[in-house]
Amino acid sequence: MNARFELPLDSEIDSQLEEIAQKYATEVKLLDDGKSKMINPPIKLRILQRFDENNITIKVRGATEEDISFLENFWGSPKSIAEESLSALEFANKVLKIPDVTTKSKEEIIELMDIEEADFNNYMNQMERGASRGRGPEAILKAYEILSK
Repeated sequence: MNARFELPLDSEIDSQLEEIAQKYATEVKLLDDGKSKMINPPIKLRILQRFDENNITIKVRGATEEDISFLENFWGSPKSIAEESLSALEFANKVLKIPDVTTKSKEEIIELMDIEEADFNNYMNQMERGASRGRGPEAILKAYEILSK
């Protein structure tokens, strides 16, 4: 999941960032602008703190529900939460796990995967790039071949 927290500019979050980094066994890194900070643990999670004219924005990517709950202890409810998109490889693997996928229509696959048609088309474009070169993970090549019929 991705989440965005917004805090007042006068919020004192340095100690909170340090505590969060400690939980994930990493450190807080100062970015090139000299103000923004990032926590990038070895797991998929990424936490980025930025300043804008009105507030402090914390962007979280790759979070689990448990991660979001932990961060809510510091910053309250997120301003927004969005499900993360699958990578082309993750999408291809899910397609290949659909029973009798070769007999399903595009519309049936979209419904089974619970995605929008625009997302489906985006995945197809990503897979097409790899398939057109004849390279890439086997799952992408197979899924693209099945879905492009």
